[in-house]
Amino acid sequence: MARNPLIVKLWGVLESEDPNSVNAQIAKILIKNRRNMEHTSSTYLAKLCNVSKPSISRFSRILGYENFFDFRVDLKRYVPNRGRRFTAMIEGASDNLFDNYTDYIYKNLSFLNDADFRQSVQELVADMRTYATIYFMGNMQSGNTAMEMEYQLCSVKPDIIALNGYSRQKELLHNLKPDVLYVIFSVSGDYLKIYFREDEKLEKAKGSKIWMITSEPTAQKAAELDGLINTKTGHEGEDTTISQEITANLITTLYFRQLYDKNVK
Repeated sequence: MARNPLIVKLWGVLESEDPNSVNAQIAKILIKNRRNMEHTSSTYLAKLCNVSKPSISRFSRILGYENFFDFRVDLKRYVPNRGRRFTAMIEGASDNLFDNYTDYIYKNLSFLNDADFRQSVQELVADMRTYATIYFMGNMQSGNTAMEMEYQLCSVKPDIIALNGYSRQKELLHNLKPDVLYVIFSVSGDYLKIYFREDEKLEKAKGSKIWMITSEPTAQKAAELDGLINTKTGHEGEDTTISQEITANLITTLYFRQLYDKNVK
């Protein structure tokens, strides 16, 4: 199951709204109480956030939902579901938990030997050498990976820009620039669903390309994407960002290697 995007939208409200506004107040309380929320009715939420029921309804529409009932569907799935794999590993572990954990991580590194994965990485690196301007994007932990890639590559490719934050990324996606490469990190593979309603469509710009790097095993290359790199390691527990960070490091290393080979020749 894909990770619920509501947390990203709530952080987006905090990023864009006045800190003292009613909407910022609601977002802060929902983030703070996500682990122990007792109900998801508008009456309970209004009382929890110390606002009126109409304020909760307006907040739902601000988040991009058609009405409160659509918002409530995501809200019911909002309670974090982290730690399941950690628990399973501990329950099924041998006496030496260190060896058990190490074996588990090694097993998850098998994506590095997958032929489709290797080919996709090579194709993305080729595009990175072709395009003058590149945007790296991602939310939460994936956003950190995007920022790290900008840091590693900006010395040799100045027009690399890493964006995190809901508002900035939404603005960019709804106004794509021509002849630009966009690289999206999304552990869940549901990145575009966060920024576009079902009745909205991402409008590609002339000459632009969009790649996505994900670890969601069921993710497929959507029509909006020009390329997909999928490690298929999952996105819960210890798998959350390890495979994405390794993939980012591999892409960076290959880019530098090809740049070095070109300069040597």
